[in-house]
Amino acid sequence: MSGALHTVARGVLVSGNGSTAGTPDHVDQAIGHYGADGKLRDTGIILNTKATGNLAFLGNMVGIYKALAIIGIFIKFFIHDMPI
Repeated sequence: MSGALHTVARGVLVSGNGSTAGTPDHVDQAIGHYGADGKLRDTGIILNTKATGNLAFLGNMVGIYKALAIIGIFIKFFIHDMPI
């Protein structure tokens, strides 16, 4: 497919500040393309690992998402989460 992009990311999300703060590590991969309007549209997966605190429920979960990037800001819409 001409113009297709493969994106890969790794990071840590942080929730709150205090004794219940949580941090899930995550890895995600997606395939996307730029539309005629210049916006990046992505569809991919997120694998959450090593989750702690109030985000511990995300540990060993996979999320399937669609994303829209406008001026470098990603807005992600999760479609489905499932345990792995």
